[in-house]
Amino acid sequence: MVRKSVVIGLVVAVLIVGGVMYGILSQVAAMRGLEVVNLGIEDVNVEGINPLTFDFIPDRISLTYYVDVHNPSPYDVVVKKIFYVMTIEGRYAGEGSVYNIEVPSGMTKRIRIPFETSAEAVMSVVGDAVRRGDNIVDYEVKGYLEVPIKIWGVIDLGSFRVPIEYRGYLELPALPGMKPKATFINAYWLPQSIRLGDTAVAIVEIAGPQQGKLVIEIMKDIPVMPDKVVATKEYYIDIPSGEIRKFEILFKPDEPSSWKLRGYYIVVYINGKKLYESDRLKVSG
Repeated sequence: MVRKSVVIGLVVAVLIVGGVMYGILSQVAAMRGLEVVNLGIEDVNVEGINPLTFDFIPDRISLTYYVDVHNPSPYDVVVKKIFYVMTIEGRYAGEGSVYNIEVPSGMTKRIRIPFETSAEAVMSVVGDAVRRGDNIVDYEVKGYLEVPIKIWGVIDLGSFRVPIEYRGYLELPALPGMKPKATFINAYWLPQSIRLGDTAVAIVEIAGPQQGKLVIEIMKDIPVMPDKVVATKEYYIDIPSGEIRKFEILFKPDEPSSWKLRGYYIVVYINGKKLYESDRLKVSG
């Protein structure tokens, strides 16, 4: 009888311990399931540029960096810390941290982080870009989310980190006559001049990482009057970091270059933003 009671007690103890361990492992798995699903920049403001006085170097750049964090688990999870370092055109722009952000169960939460820089190296490179007629500069954000591993919200088992790494571009104020030329895009004609009746190739090369809707337009450059779209191609792109994709469009002009037509040029849009404008294709009669 005693032996039977002992066996029953052991079975109950094992079930209790097993239940506790299952609960612990379930919560740990939930916390480790946290993931970053999207990152980006919004509300960019560049202060201090004054082309009337030929002052192209800004005083400061402010923006909002956002991180979309998804929690697929049945438990609410608290992000203890988000740490990030930002570079613009390869120059250190600044770093920062935010703390104690709750991501509800089964939800994706957008975490917005205000950022401002007046780093001299960054202001100088941005000023050089504006001066040469480039209103697109590259940026990169690296960092991590630190998530504590706590059981029942009390027992602390340490923490783990979810890495953050994202590259994108900032759109600067466009000066009159400025042609956008993002550094990760190259668009050109082969050959650069042809005779009427011949065919040229519009070539667009894009370096990753880039994702979304790509639109390539071929435009007529018409003096005084608005320019005219004469060909359009649309693609969905998902280009990983370190890769370059090439897009080619065969084009046969219907009109030679003249006093009423300067030529034809290529315009590149990604996700609705105009990021590159090529040199002109000249067409002789």
